[in-house]
Amino acid sequence: MSKLFLIRDLNGSEGNKVKGKLLITKGGVFDFDTIENLLYLCPEGCYLVKYEYSPKFDKYLWELYGVNKRTEIKFHLGDKPEQSKGCILLGGDSLNMLHNMLDSGTNYIINIKNL
Repeated sequence: MSKLFLIRDLNGSEGNKVKGKLLITKGGVFDFDTIENLLYLCPEGCYLVKYEYSPKFDKYLWELYGVNKRTEIKFHLGDKPEQSKGCILLGGDSLNMLHNMLDSGTNYIINIKNL
């Protein structure tokens, strides 16, 4: 079973931009650079991740569940913190790679930690 981790570098944030690494263990460790908006970060912890249709983006995306009083926290394309109100942004081809690595019929748990 694949495991997901998001490690954020709060000490290296630039303005509202928080850089991080999404790590996936699946026969090895794969990492993807992430960007989040400091003003809308979800708290550290473990969250359910499901593959669901997003009307806003008109496509299927991975979404975090169990974040207190918040919904629609997606993994989607982006490279600026202004493009996120809590979502986790992936650049370049990283989003497609994420979709290809994970099984859309499986729910996952992600562990989010701040440095």
